Order: sequence, then structure tokens, then C-alpha cells
Amino acid sequence: MNVRVSCVSWQVRGPIKGGSDGSDFREAVLGDDSLREWRELGERNERSFVWKRGVLVRSLFVTWEEFRDVLVVPREFRQQIMTLGHEKNGHLSGDKVIVMVSRYFLWPGMGKELAEHC
Repeated sequence: MNVRVSCVSWQVRGPIKGGSDGSDFREAVLGDDSLREWRELGERNERSFVWKRGVLVRSLFVTWEEFRDVLVVPREFRQQIMTLGHEKNGHLSGDKVIVMVSRYFLWPGMGKELAEHC
């Protein structure tokens, strides 16, 4: 599955291994125990977690008039996101990678994992 992150598209700058239709990603979200609470919140549209286009996102307040959806990432895809965020962007420092990746992605313990990865 190719993912290019933008506010408009769910396609990420670089290859994310999985089905071209995103079904592997959706199945991974549904099967990831670390995301159980967030999935349940998404089913009830609570605490800014919602299901959009078959994927779980969290809508974050950016300005008074703008929200940005960040993609909730299951465990099996996190390494790919961390590698893309660090290596494909000039081997940025940990803090810069955390800021950049967190603009588009979210998972429990993400800051700690990114800091350890970089």
C-alpha cells in the first residue's frame, strides 16, 4: 500500500508494505491489542477518535477553523513509519522526527519509540 501523508489524502510518502487497497492495514488495526481502547472510542466517535475511509484517525485541533486527522498506526506498521521518518528525511534528530511523524501518525507510546529509534 502506498501512503502519501497529506490533509487531503491517505496516500504516505513512500511504500508501506501491505495490500494495495489498504485492507492489510485495516485488519492490523482491528487485530492490534494496543489499539483496543482507541478502536472502541472510534466506534463511539469519542475523544476525537473516528473511523474515516475504513481507517482509524484522531482529529486534532490545529486552529479555530482547522482540524487535522492523524492516522492511528498498528504495531506491525510502526517500524516502517519510524524508518521513513528518520532515514528518508536526512537522518533527522529524534526530536525533529517526533515532531514530523506526529503531524501525520499516532500510536500508544509513539514518542518513546521514536526517541529510541533515532
